[in-house]
Amino acid sequence: MSFDPAQNPAEPEEPNQEGLFDAQLSLPLPFVGAPEPITTVVKRNGREEAFDRGKITNAIFRAAESIGGDDRGLADSLARAVTIYLTKQLGGHAPTVDHIHDAVERVLIQMDHIRTAFAYARYRDRRARIRRLREGDMRLLLGELEEARDRGEAVPPAGSGLFVRTSAETLSTWDRDRIVEALVRETGLDRGMAGVIAAEVEQQLDAAGIQHLSSALVRELVAARLVAHGLHEFRDRQQRLGAPLYDCERIIRGLTESTARRDPVATDYVLAGAVKKEYALARVYSAAVSEAHLQGALHLHDLEKVDRLRSATLSPGQVARFGVGMPGAPDFASPPRSAVTFLAQLAKATANFQAHFAGPIAWDSVNYHLAPFVYGYSGEELAQFAQMIVYEFAYRAMAHGGDAPGSELRLDWIAPATIADQLAVTPHETDEPRRYRDYEHTAQQLAWRIFETLQQSEGLHVAAPALGITVDERFFKAPGADAFLEQATGAAAAGFPVRLRFVREAPRPLTGAPAWQPSEVVFGQVALNLPRLACLADSEAAFYEAADQIVALSCQGLAERRAFLESILARGAVGPLGLLAVQHGAAPLIDLEQTTGRIALHGLNEAVQLLGGAPLHASDDACQLGARIVERVAQKCALERRKRGFAIELGPGLDWNVSHRFANLDAQSHPEKTKTVINVREDDKRMHYTPGVGVAAGAEISPFDRVRVEGEQHQRLDADRWVALAAHPLAVAPGALADLARKAYYQTLAGGIYL
Repeated sequence: MSFDPAQNPAEPEEPNQEGLFDAQLSLPLPFVGAPEPITTVVKRNGREEAFDRGKITNAIFRAAESIGGDDRGLADSLARAVTIYLTKQLGGHAPTVDHIHDAVERVLIQMDHIRTAFAYARYRDRRARIRRLREGDMRLLLGELEEARDRGEAVPPAGSGLFVRTSAETLSTWDRDRIVEALVRETGLDRGMAGVIAAEVEQQLDAAGIQHLSSALVRELVAARLVAHGLHEFRDRQQRLGAPLYDCERIIRGLTESTARRDPVATDYVLAGAVKKEYALARVYSAAVSEAHLQGALHLHDLEKVDRLRSATLSPGQVARFGVGMPGAPDFASPPRSAVTFLAQLAKATANFQAHFAGPIAWDSVNYHLAPFVYGYSGEELAQFAQMIVYEFAYRAMAHGGDAPGSELRLDWIAPATIADQLAVTPHETDEPRRYRDYEHTAQQLAWRIFETLQQSEGLHVAAPALGITVDERFFKAPGADAFLEQATGAAAAGFPVRLRFVREAPRPLTGAPAWQPSEVVFGQVALNLPRLACLADSEAAFYEAADQIVALSCQGLAERRAFLESILARGAVGPLGLLAVQHGAAPLIDLEQTTGRIALHGLNEAVQLLGGAPLHASDDACQLGARIVERVAQKCALERRKRGFAIELGPGLDWNVSHRFANLDAQSHPEKTKTVINVREDDKRMHYTPGVGVAAGAEISPFDRVRVEGEQHQRLDADRWVALAAHPLAVAPGALADLARKAYYQTLAGGIYL
């Protein structure tokens, strides 16, 4: 600092000697008793915060530093003097920011630090102008630029030899107005402020001597100026989305996990997904929801496919009645007239619908809808057709390098009540009218052949098609059902997913509902990291409070996703989701009012272990703790459902990648608490939590007890209530799956078994 040493007092050695400054302050202060010390300061917005003398020290030091000073100790001594002055002047009342500024200037002048006082006044004036500038005073900004010109700083005119390479691979001359127009159009920034940002960028480029630059660089420079002015909201609106060059190179060269051993089409999907993911976090979801996802408190599913719904169950009857697409929709084809055509159109419809859904789609009662078309086939012809079904869906999954979610084909041994008494759609109008229950034998033979084909296809190693079997009261009384389950076990042991879906309530037959309209439509899904909540909570009550907050935030995310999809569907047939918006009769194919948002639970087993000290299966107390957790989340979901006005269902998280992500993040943020509960997979050594509400995969527990324990949690869930079991042990003993399924159905509350 530029001080005259002869005029500067020595700094007191102890803080309690501040009174030594009193004699040096020749200020007209009356004699008063010792007032209360200053503890708070009133900010410009009226809010009070703790008084910090260090901020005064820093401000004085910056002012002195601007004129060559470097004595921080003296700056602190002067800050003490300012504090004494304020204390006596205000009688212990809280000062305002302006009180403090006035006091600093007066103390500096009274103590003969004139140059420092002037430097501080200039600093104060500049801060005031910046503050008013942020509040919209554009004239001040223009004045700043005029001052820059008066000081001889470069402010180049538009078109001063700069050239810009655009994203359209053209070269254009520099034009400041283009930045202004882009900022106004993209961010809604005031035109005057946009002009200032453009001028400042122009100054920066001129000072750097750049002649050729890219539009991406211009955007980065604009973003930097917006941040410098505190205009973070506008910066977020004009940011550029995409992957860094380093990441792009690794993706394109197949050096990442997502593109290793994949073709160039796969890199297209990965790069496009990266852009959509950034867009979703920046524009679809609020900052609070996006931050919770990035921190790992929750997981926003399908960010790379944010412009799609999540999943749905479709009826093959739609294809049988209308062909591919819907009347008035693109890619429309007439209803099929043969089994081969039906299958081809079903596969084409799968591709069409899969482009509109981020997760898997399911076809309901496939064997019964196909049965009229293969009626009269010989055993060999039926076997060939079953092979065509399996390989058609397997091929489509392989063609996308595994990126396709994989469809589920649901098979029914007994004609489902929803369609049993409906007149079947047949290949020809002249066919004898029959109801679907009349094709029971053919449908059973087709389902049998499909499982037989899968057993013979071991080594195909694809996740499609996954097969689902409906198990209800009638199933166990039907001839051949036990043998059919043995076929299913063999297919699962060969590497194909098989799901037994337990239906304990008699389904109601369709009464007027259009057969072509999808059911069980989920528009979006958010997963909860239960172990993270347990790490942060010091009691079960604290856990529930934290759970309520994260469930509310997750439902907010669902509402934001739903609003975004609603805006796309509003564009109708010309929009990206045109197929789902096409109307047949008076209703669209997808009515968003009939869709559901899903909250998925992850790591219940580890949360119970962190809170109660034992895993989910260890005791009845642990199992009941898990049940209380699920019940609390279910109650909060019900409250959010009423508050937000759309359906919200609760289910288990079944995605291993999400469990891995949660565990990996928690291992970094809470290493001591999670080191005893995180699991490691044998095949790839990846850390993970137990997906959903399940018992840990390595737990020493019988298959039936696993179903029983997990079934205790299923009664509080709405969807995807599966107990995952390894198929190989069940395949060793004939009839093992049939016995387990019967016991699980009658003696537990499990919603189903996933082999």
